[in-house]
This record gives sequence, C-alpha cells and structure tokens, in this order.
Amino acid sequence: ARVMARACNKDDQNAFLYHFTRVSPGLARRSLGATHGAEIGYVFDTLPAFGFDDDDRELSRAMSACWVQFAKTGDPNGPGLPTWPAYLATSDQHLEFGDEVKTGRGLYKEACDLLEKVAKQRTGAAK
Repeated sequence: ARVMARACNKDDQNAFLYHFTRVSPGLARRSLGATHGAEIGYVFDTLPAFGFDDDDRELSRAMSACWVQFAKTGDPNGPGLPTWPAYLATSDQHLEFGDEVKTGRGLYKEACDLLEKVAKQRTGAAK
C-alpha cells in the first residue's frame, strides 16, 4: 500500500492509508487480532447484531462515513469526520481505525523499507 501511495504522489494524486486494529471484545477469535478483511463489515456498516458492541458500531459509522465521503469527493475528510491526512512520503502518515481513531506515522516502516530495497535490487539486477 505504501508503494502505491508513493506512486500516486509522483502523479500529484492524493492517497489515504489506513490501518485497521479494532478487535471486538465479543468475538471468540480475539487471539487472532484484527485479521485481513475484518474491516469490511465496519466500512459498509453491516456489522451483525452478535459479537459487536457500541464502540464497534460507532467505529463502523465513522469508517462508513469516511468511505462515502471519499467516494463522493475523492477525499475522506469532511465535517464531523476524523481528520485523515493525505499520504506523503515525507510524513509517512496513516489513519488508524481501532479502539480509537488516530493518526499514526511510519506504519511497518522497517519492513516496508526492506521490501522496497529488495525490490530495487532485484529490478536493478534484471536490467
């Protein structure tokens, strides 16, 4: 996602990174953490009645509103919504959707830096 966001920046396009960390206290699989795709029910505001609490529903409303705003305008920010910074390589910011909604910086930075370094080396070796 970081590589794609940086590519958008090169084309003067905004990209918005997020990290979903919410693990509902009512779910039996809490030991798995926030698994891939777990945010989908939140984004589309389609959480089932069982296993989710008021904090989940509030997070779902916020996430859904951000996605709708983005679909309408190309920017997830708007009145009453969390401030979601556009991604810039220099600040390396994202929005975390978890027990609280907050701005973060340097998401998996070391791993992303290593992946980019390896990719550049492999690309350079292929030429």
